[in-house]
Amino acid sequence: MRFPNLAWAARQNGLPHYRLAAGVGLSERRFSRGLTGRLDFTDSERQKLAAFLHYPVGWLFQETIPPNRRLAAKEIRGTSLAVAVEGAARWQGDSWRLEPATSLDRDRDGRELLRLEVPPV
Repeated sequence: MRFPNLAWAARQNGLPHYRLAAGVGLSERRFSRGLTGRLDFTDSERQKLAAFLHYPVGWLFQETIPPNRRLAAKEIRGTSLAVAVEGAARWQGDSWRLEPATSLDRDRDGRELLRLEVPPV
């Protein structure tokens, strides 16, 4: 979803998407495609949606950037895997436990690398 604030504002007003679209003169298809980012809302459509929902245009159409993941996850079977982490991990019982990093290699982005030995599945 490209505009989660817009979807949140609609939910807060108790409006299903088809009612919100009709309230500002958009087709359901046009609204849905704009919300997901498959089409761009025009400036006038953005203004109408903001006025209808009583929220600022800048906030409603603010694009979100997901945070960086702290651990690269991959499905693995067998021997070992190099993983970028902010600490060391060790197998304890049936799960991994993260601990403070020691002297480890670094990847090309400067993140610390740790070689994990994975028990066979």
